[in-house]
Amino acid sequence: METLRHSALRLLTLLMTIALAEIALGAAQSQTAASARPCRVVNATQKKHFPPDSGESLTAAIESANPDDLLEITGICTGTYTLSQNIDLTGVSTKQFPIPTLDGGQAGSTLTVAPGVNATLTDLTITNGASGFGAGIHNFGNLTLIACAVSGNRAFFRTGTGAGGGIQNAGGSLILRASLVSGNIAEEGGGGISNAGGIVTVTESSTVSGNIAGDFGGGITNTSTGVLTIDASTVTGNRGGPSGGGGIRNGGTLTVQNSSTVSDNSARFDGGGILNEGTLTVNSSTLSRNRGSGAGGAINNRSGIVILNSSRVSGNENGVGGGIFNNVTGALTLNSSVVTGNTAVVAGGGIYNNAGHVTLTACVVTVYIPDNSIADLGD
Repeated sequence: METLRHSALRLLTLLMTIALAEIALGAAQSQTAASARPCRVVNATQKKHFPPDSGESLTAAIESANPDDLLEITGICTGTYTLSQNIDLTGVSTKQFPIPTLDGGQAGSTLTVAPGVNATLTDLTITNGASGFGAGIHNFGNLTLIACAVSGNRAFFRTGTGAGGGIQNAGGSLILRASLVSGNIAEEGGGGISNAGGIVTVTESSTVSGNIAGDFGGGITNTSTGVLTIDASTVTGNRGGPSGGGGIRNGGTLTVQNSSTVSDNSARFDGGGILNEGTLTVNSSTLSRNRGSGAGGAINNRSGIVILNSSRVSGNENGVGGGIFNNVTGALTLNSSVVTGNTAVVAGGGIYNNAGHVTLTACVVTVYIPDNSIADLGD
């Protein structure tokens, strides 16, 4: 009887062990299957769930959505996506998939917004896009990013292209709120953002950082018909190529305002912080620690209008015009601003005026190396 009882206990233990092993195996298989199907999409407006997969569900959800629907995205959706009607995409973070992501798989622009479309992206990462224009996002419509990250995208060079590593705003309207554009590459211009004739607003503590352009505008390039505003935000640590503008190259209208910072950017030659060929206004903001090996550490005013109001230019470096270089066709006005602690290799540690027009009102220009070299003061 005792032997029978022990045999029964051993059998029960064996069966429990097998059952537990099967549960563990099933859980592992389930986890593997889940990992193979990381993209989950819910149309929150229609209360419709799409089967999890690698990213096809998001395409199906976008195509079946009604105007102004809200899609909730969990996990990593791999593919290239086009928004052709008004729609909102929101990332939902989970323990298993903490970073909701649109991954272009290097197959084109990760996300394209069609002309006339109003779209909002919230809490999403847009990455791994590869195309000639707008590798991460190619926007023709009216797009708002809220708490999003656009990173790890590359605009490669083809004939006349290679612009907008992170985002190409192609005549549309783009607003970044509390968002990050970082670690993108454009083989020609606009490593982070290229604004081609549209309106771009970078606001609410957004950051454009660590982007690279092979030629110009490491952080941002703004074309002659573009309107760009940096508001209470940061452009930092970007790198431009031989045509200048480590942080920003501006050919249109650029406003830097409301305690914004343009800092620690570099250009191979001119305009470590900003290369200006349009109209630049800096209000109550700081340009610091930008550098190059040509002219204009913080600002190179190559041919446009620059106005600084209650702003600070400090700790910048370049060959001439460590703080600011103003070219022969440039007009430079500083009101209640400070230019200090800037360094030039040749001349004009603070401001170097190359026969252009300079007006200083209630300003401090001091602590410069090797000299200041303001050759022509205006009225």
